[in-house]
Amino acid sequence: LVADTLWRVTADWNHPLDLCEVVSFLFYLLEEDKTAITLAETGLKQDPSSVVCGNVRALILNDADKPYLADEQWRETLALNPDRSATYLVLGHQALCTGGLEPALRYFQEALVVGDNDLEAERFLTAALECLDDEES
Repeated sequence: LVADTLWRVTADWNHPLDLCEVVSFLFYLLEEDKTAITLAETGLKQDPSSVVCGNVRALILNDADKPYLADEQWRETLALNPDRSATYLVLGHQALCTGGLEPALRYFQEALVVGDNDLEAERFLTAALECLDDEES
């Protein structure tokens, strides 16, 4: 779910992916974390503002029980890309995967405020709100 979100919100014509981003993402999908994080870190050396490499690195760190390093990477990715909603959407889905519906709603709302990908942000926010309604029923 998180990987699908990351791919859909970053692989658009406005922000074409470079080879390092594509390959690091594919290794992340294959659960080859050591290779994926090495490629993501290489990509970040080439372009520190890479949304894909930043998010791949953060996801792997988070999965490796290094939440502080993951949070640091996500903060840096957000700071370098204030006009891109992809990281907020990834964080929202990460929150959903761990059962955090309230934080997910906040991330999706923030993605909608950024406004570069309104369609995806609205779709995810609506789905999260429906989950919240189901929980309250």
